[in-house]
Amino acid sequence: MPEAVAVRCPSCGAPLSQTEGTFIVKCSFCDSECRLVSKEAGAQARETSELFSRMRESERIEAEVRPRIEELNGKMSGALAEGDKEKAVR
Repeated sequence: MPEAVAVRCPSCGAPLSQTEGTFIVKCSFCDSECRLVSKEAGAQARETSELFSRMRESERIEAEVRPRIEELNGKMSGALAEGDKEKAVR
């Protein structure tokens, strides 16, 4: 069960009231809107962000090595087409 936490408006500091299931709250003093996130949702968002960061890094590495892999595949295919198995595995 989620624990209740006193939440204040990030703009003016006034207390915000939330009804269950509400994720965006409007401050009754300054009319600012504030998005409320549970600790679990915050942790999931950080984990998702980290996964996307790792995915981008993986894509960057793949783009960096792909030309070399294609070059080696071409050499190996050429050697195999010539019937030179020794050259294909070197």
